[in-house]
Amino acid sequence: MAFFRALVAVCDEGDDRAVRLQADAVARHQCRILRADDDLAAAQSLQVPSA
Repeated sequence: MAFFRALVAVCDEGDDRAVRLQADAVARHQCRILRADDDLAAAQSLQVPSA
């Protein structure tokens, strides 16, 4: 029974790590999206209006 508890603890720790890694990946992706939005807004502000 102790082995099973130890195994569950290791799995839980692995799950926690996986969740943290996924959260980090989501945060990095959101930062890339925000930078792309900023770049697009900057580029649009530089465009000369068509006559």
